[in-house]
Amino acid sequence: MKAVTVTAFGTPPVLREDVPEPTTGAWQVLVRVQASSVNWLDADIAYGALKDMPPHELPITLGRDFAWIVEAVGEGISGMEVGDEIFGAVPMAETVRDGAWAELVVTGGHTLTRKPVPVDTATAGAAALTASAALMTVDALDLAPGDTVLAGGRPAGSPYHSPGRPERPSCRDGPRTRSTCAPWARATYSRVEVTSLPPYAGNTPAGWTRSSTP
Repeated sequence: MKAVTVTAFGTPPVLREDVPEPTTGAWQVLVRVQASSVNWLDADIAYGALKDMPPHELPITLGRDFAWIVEAVGEGISGMEVGDEIFGAVPMAETVRDGAWAELVVTGGHTLTRKPVPVDTATAGAAALTASAALMTVDALDLAPGDTVLAGGRPAGSPYHSPGRPERPSCRDGPRTRSTCAPWARATYSRVEVTSLPPYAGNTPAGWTRSSTP
């Protein structure tokens, strides 16, 4: 099958057409991939920045997020059938070797879920990592209505910070968001109900936050 791989850390990824197709084991699901994301995590894996955290086994197929159709289900999987449209992410807790920049990916059934009907495949294919990060952040901050949140100005890798993403659902009764961002990202942030944007040049996030937020 086709897959984008790295054979040595710090070398450019290469599209190969001779990667063996994965097989499904117990508690696993085989997915045919139509959409995936390009995330900071992929760059770190390719450069070997994380190779001493979970073990890495070269060659590595890049890509974490994925979405499309279930091709096969392994023993022990329930509630999911061949042909179901799903999305999910290849976990980092296991040996880093397989990835989603491929025609097929196999992963544990606990790492994916059904794609909501209103969500298109391209959106779902970039949602799992960023959505889980957002949920963990909200849980860790224990936010309440009326709280003010400072979002760092790094649009890449966030489901609501990328150009062309759908507008965020209304959160008028929830926390207010302030953001630091470069000029090219300001229009994107203004679409997602950010309440204030600081001047980018000659200012720092810490300085602006102190001056604008009591």
